[in-house]
Amino acid sequence: MLKKLVILIATAHVMCFCSLLNAEPWFTGPILAPTAETLPLGHANITTYGFLTSRSSDFNDRGKPIPTPRFESRQINPLLTYGLSDWVDTQLSLPYTMNHSENRASQHIADTSILLGFQIYRQIPHSWIPSLRISLQEIFPTGRFDGLNPTDKGTGVTGAGSYQNIINFNLEDLSQFNSINYLRSRISLSYLHGQPYQRRSILELQDIAAPQEKIIPGDLYSADIAGELMVTQHWVAVMEAYVFYHTSASLPGSVSITENGQLAGTTTNSFYEISLAPAIEYNFNANYGIIFGNWFAVKGRNAPVFRSWVMGLNVYW
Repeated sequence: MLKKLVILIATAHVMCFCSLLNAEPWFTGPILAPTAETLPLGHANITTYGFLTSRSSDFNDRGKPIPTPRFESRQINPLLTYGLSDWVDTQLSLPYTMNHSENRASQHIADTSILLGFQIYRQIPHSWIPSLRISLQEIFPTGRFDGLNPTDKGTGVTGAGSYQNIINFNLEDLSQFNSINYLRSRISLSYLHGQPYQRRSILELQDIAAPQEKIIPGDLYSADIAGELMVTQHWVAVMEAYVFYHTSASLPGSVSITENGQLAGTTTNSFYEISLAPAIEYNFNANYGIIFGNWFAVKGRNAPVFRSWVMGLNVYW
């Protein structure tokens, strides 16, 4: 009996070892960098992210952190992707934001978006040429951005107020080191253009802010580099770096109101920021996985110093 038990255990270990030798790569995806491969026709994927973000200082014009009132934000953002064909897919984003600062709190839907992704090239196994996917995205100003009380410490703001057009160039490479360890690398380059828009102030009737003037929000250029190292078939280590540059914005011919109710200048300086987002994934199988990480700013100018704890659940079918 004991001999049979030993043989059974040994056989199980051999089978397990053989399965590892043929382990397929399982990934959930990094926190920020989008995929460079469209979903196949008829397939769907939903990734639900939760962000817990805090901010207590800002980088000034010289890059030095300057203390500011503590601001906290919680956001839930489900991303639903569906394959329209083997070379085209679409994605819908429906974020909801809850803000809190100095005994003030507010919550509302944030800016929603829709995206179309086009597969330009799909990587062939063991090829050095990466996959390339180009996406066109439109962000709709469904979040709150005007008519807000200037004494709410900025908690009422959940959107940018502008229709935003984005074009993304996404590259992705899958490298295999041995029978178990894989590295999936992503590079994402994007350009965002914010359309001019009008913003109404709660003090509009007193002519402190002229509603007929349009805000020019400026443009944003960004780059994202991410790597996912498959340690085992279930566990994946992630490192990601994100950098952006935003051109100056202006409200010509008028004045604006700060979150503390003070008159402010009509032009904001350009700003940039560098941030990191290390994370760890656990993949139950090829279709289900979770990711947990910390996204934080490391350097910038005229930008917020923030730290965001992130958790995401990915489901594919």
